[in-house]
Amino acid sequence: MKKAGIILGIIALIASGCNLVPRNNIVGVETSEISNDSVISQIPFMNVVEKDAVWIYENSNTVVFRKFYPDTLIMDFSYMPFEVRESYKVNGLKLLFGYYRPSDRGEKSPYDSETDWGKRLVCFNEKNEIVFRSHGELDSWIFRPVFFISDDKKQIVILCQLGAEHYWGATVFLIENNKIYHIGLLDIEPHSEEDYELLIPVTSVTNIKRINNTLEFTFNEKSIENVRYTYVAGELNRRPR
Repeated sequence: MKKAGIILGIIALIASGCNLVPRNNIVGVETSEISNDSVISQIPFMNVVEKDAVWIYENSNTVVFRKFYPDTLIMDFSYMPFEVRESYKVNGLKLLFGYYRPSDRGEKSPYDSETDWGKRLVCFNEKNEIVFRSHGELDSWIFRPVFFISDDKKQIVILCQLGAEHYWGATVFLIENNKIYHIGLLDIEPHSEEDYELLIPVTSVTNIKRINNTLEFTFNEKSIENVRYTYVAGELNRRPR
C-alpha cells in the first residue's frame, strides 16, 4: 500500500505542472500508432477516457488529416465539353476530374491553350457556376485524386497523383471555407527498397497534419522519409525532416 501511495503521489506531482493525457486511451488512435517520444506532436484534439496508462504531453495545436472517400457525383456530363473521368461532391462543391475534349477533327479544345492543356480539376458550386479551374497537367496521363480531411473538419486536402510511364509527384489542392485553392506540387516520388526502378505513388505514403497555421506533409516510405513539405503563408516548400 505504501509503495502504491508513493507511485500515485509521483503521478499527481507530474500532472499538476503539465497538461497531460493518458497514452493508451486516446479515442480513435491505436496505441501502436503513437511514438515513444515524450512529446507526441501528431495528436489532434481528442476526448480521453481515464485509465491506468503511461502519461504523455498533449499538443493541442496539432490536427491530423485522414484519408476519406467523398460521395460520387452522378449526373449526365454528355452535354459538357469536358470529359469527366472522376466526379465527387464535397461540402456543396462539385469536383470534376478530366480534360476538355478535342474536336471531331482532332483539334485542340478552345478551352485549352499551347501552355495550358491536359487533365485538370474543374469545380462547380451548387448553382452550377464554375468557381475554380486548375491549370492543365500537360502530358500527364495520370490524374488520380486522393482525399484527406482534418480531424476538426475545417480543411480538406486533395492530392492528385501525376505520371505517365512512371509516377512523378502529386499536385495539391486545399478546400477551406467552401473555397478551393491549388497550393503547389509534391515534386517527389518514392521507390521500392527492393527494386530501385519500381516507383511508388506518393499519394499512398503521405501523412498530413496541421501544426498551428502550417500544413506539414511527411512520408512513411524509407526512400523519402528524410523529406517533408510545409505549406505556410501561401507557399509550399520542400525541407529536410
